[in-house]
Amino acid sequence: VDDDEVLIGVIREILESAGYQVLTAFSGREALEIYNGWRGDIDLVLLDMIMPGMGGGETFSELKRLDPKVSVLIISGYSLPDEVRDLLAQGCKGFLQKPFLIPELFIAIRQAIRRDDGKRG
Repeated sequence: VDDDEVLIGVIREILESAGYQVLTAFSGREALEIYNGWRGDIDLVLLDMIMPGMGGGETFSELKRLDPKVSVLIISGYSLPDEVRDLLAQGCKGFLQKPFLIPELFIAIRQAIRRDDGKRG
């Protein structure tokens, strides 16, 4: 979930080339619609913090309302230590600071997914 279409396209290509199935959303509202439609089939949400309309914090809260077991990895170019700390305390699986290297992305994804092994039963 990111409002930067170029970045989201690059991340999608990288993840799909590694064998991941990727759904993209360009806003918090779109992310909620997609998550609701694919509920139970989404292992991890990569969520930008700063987006017009519904920001990352509000999107995370709404995702948690839809699915208390949702797995979210925060990705942001802005350092919002208090907000990130709060979201991590509420169950976000990690934080990745933009810009990041591709290996850092894969490490963060693996760690987030590993923390949720068996989550969906």
